[in-house]
Amino acid sequence: MIVGAGLAGLSSAVSAAEQKDTKVVVVEKTASWVGRGGGIGVIESRLTRKLGIKNDKEEIAREWMALCGNRANEKLVWLFLNKSGEAMDWFLDKADAMKLPCVIWGGYYNGATYREHPGYHMFMGGPQLPALQ
Repeated sequence: MIVGAGLAGLSSAVSAAEQKDTKVVVVEKTASWVGRGGGIGVIESRLTRKLGIKNDKEEIAREWMALCGNRANEKLVWLFLNKSGEAMDWFLDKADAMKLPCVIWGGYYNGATYREHPGYHMFMGGPQLPALQ
């Protein structure tokens, strides 16, 4: 059973459903699925590679740890840095099959306190869009 029909819950449900002989139930407190934010941040994916976007994982890890006052679990930070691209490529396969276009957002903050790194994948439109308007 998966609780929550947000991005993480639905991704988990699809992944679980891809496993042989697995039954999946998703429980959601609202009337339908939820897609807040409109995108997913990752370090690299086939789309970022195609666009020539390169992020330095070590630099990002150092910045992340500093912003968190070294209180973050660094193993989890590195898990994200090393696996987010693979997860996004899996998601892009699903989006491509549904003809759901994806773009990389270009409005990154680069200020005195911190900076954002390119890799925010935004999905535009899709087969459900007319029902939502």
